[in-house]
Amino acid sequence: AKYSWQEQSTIDINLALMNTIPSVGTILGSIFGSLLIQRGRARAFVIAMLIGMGGSLLTLVANWPVFLVAKLVVGVSMGITGVLVARYIEEWVPLEWFGISQAISLTCLQLGVLLSTI
Repeated sequence: AKYSWQEQSTIDINLALMNTIPSVGTILGSIFGSLLIQRGRARAFVIAMLIGMGGSLLTLVANWPVFLVAKLVVGVSMGITGVLVARYIEEWVPLEWFGISQAISLTCLQLGVLLSTI
């Protein structure tokens, strides 16, 4: 969507917000995910996916503030998912593969965050 930015300083601020807000959401989601996981991992995954779908649907609104909220919501979903995936890896992967599995998981998660800013 085009938001008709006029000045370079406005463009810089808006780009900074657009790329920073998902990280803030991820931090909040990680905190929230650690609380959610105590109530059941399957339920937490469903909640994380519903939050992510809601955020994705919000991006369809051609309104700058709503778009920023959508990026925050998707970031929260990613934070929750990161916590849950780490827990699943801990439970399911053999001990000798645990370190590399966690590294691959975190690398893929961060690669997704990086690609989402493009």
